[in-house]
Amino acid sequence: PQRSDEIAQKMINRLKPGNIFLLHDTICDNKAPETDFDREPMIQGLDQAISFLNSRIHFVTVPALLLAGKPVSNWPILHQP
Repeated sequence: PQRSDEIAQKMINRLKPGNIFLLHDTICDNKAPETDFDREPMIQGLDQAISFLNSRIHFVTVPALLLAGKPVSNWPILHQP
């Protein structure tokens, strides 16, 4: 499992204008009960990243982002199970 500071740093390093971060706090495993997953590192990492970025970026809604220009599809695979 990743530490919260690693999660935050990855988000900060990959940030580019117009990015939308879609975060999943677990990888689904139908054999393991949901209680086996520790969501705390993701929650803490997100909080750390937002705290760091809050004075450096401007958060907008998706509709406001779409008004800024034509969407570009760029779907990198950042995690392979």
